[in-house]
Amino acid sequence: MKPGACRLCNPRHKQRIDFMADSKSAADTHAVIDYSYLQAGANPLATESSILISSSRFLNDPVLRDLHAQTAFSKNGRDLPVTYLSVEFYKAYLKVRPTEEEAAAIAAYRAADPTFAAWLDARFLSHYKAEAVAHCKPGTLGHMIHEFLVKSGMSMDFLYNGQEIESDLLFYDTRGNQNHDIEHMVMGFDVNFGGEIALDMFRLAQDARFLPEDVALIRNRPMGYAMSTALMKCALHYPKMMYQFMECTRVGVEAANRINRNIIFVKWEDFYDMTLPEVREELNIVPPEPFAWDWTDEAFGYPPVPPRGAKAAD
Repeated sequence: MKPGACRLCNPRHKQRIDFMADSKSAADTHAVIDYSYLQAGANPLATESSILISSSRFLNDPVLRDLHAQTAFSKNGRDLPVTYLSVEFYKAYLKVRPTEEEAAAIAAYRAADPTFAAWLDARFLSHYKAEAVAHCKPGTLGHMIHEFLVKSGMSMDFLYNGQEIESDLLFYDTRGNQNHDIEHMVMGFDVNFGGEIALDMFRLAQDARFLPEDVALIRNRPMGYAMSTALMKCALHYPKMMYQFMECTRVGVEAANRINRNIIFVKWEDFYDMTLPEVREELNIVPPEPFAWDWTDEAFGYPPVPPRGAKAAD
């Protein structure tokens, strides 16, 4: 066959496909399929190890393997929060995370980029308190934050509890995570399955766009895990969500291509007194239609949530 020729156009391959169509069982089909062109005659390396072992530290970890299978292949149920296994993943991931490599990547980027070095040296972290934004006028970002804090009773210091920041890598992790809720507000990605997919895909794409590859990997590894398992769930159990997953991916990636700076470096306190349209204009953000993805939670098998403005039953 000529290089680049389609194997489906190969007469021998077409004969196989015709036979497969007439087969009475999957066993019959597998008995006659010639897989040699896919495997190129290669044989897996032999090992005397008594446990599964590979060149990937992540594949070698039995807990991560099991969690990925559980998360990707399972249906969403009402017995556990949808984020339950995410916590277990992160605890397992921290045990095999290549922190020395990541710290070296941060150090190299620090040496190459004075702006990044100054950002690291400042060690600026937000402390989102209702009283700090109580003065902000209605319609401003600060007022939206105030309303969220007061009405929800939740904290916006996402994964940050005031712990001491001892390294550049820990600061990068902490600052990258703590603005999750504000990013939902500013990007216009609602807090539902569709909005979470769009936000994570936005983060994956904008890190890959603005940062050196080895620095982008720091956040892309855990976010990539989350997106890969969500995609597999759609493929296996929630076919209605497959196109929507792709659509939310498109929206997130387009937003990453459009924004004029890496959002991890934004100091939101500078925007408190600006209206949301002004913030978006400053950052070149075009939000999707509001509430367009509210239906995605139910379609993805999430437990039902109360209507907007209603209180959950005790």
